Amino acid sequence: MKKWKIGALIGVIWGLSSLITLSGGDFWLNPLIRYTFGLPTTLAFGSVDWLNALTHGFTIAVSHIILFLLASLVGALIGAGIGYLIDKYKR
Repeated sequence: MKKWKIGALIGVIWGLSSLITLSGGDFWLNPLIRYTFGLPTTLAFGSVDWLNALTHGFTIAVSHIILFLLASLVGALIGAGIGYLIDKYKR
């Protein structure tokens, strides 16, 4: 399996676990945790917040589903990018 596929799979797991990590209120205040373990959720939350303001409010269920999917997508993109760079420059 190519490294970018493995990186994307690890990134999806990272994105989903960042939702669990940042679900507690005190973790959002610590920038070290927010921008390392919770980076996919932090980036996805900004997009969902912007989209929510643009459409004059979603229901809470739609906002959570979009956040869940975007956090997974952002994690997969970051992981695939890192895997691609490792695969490209390792040779």
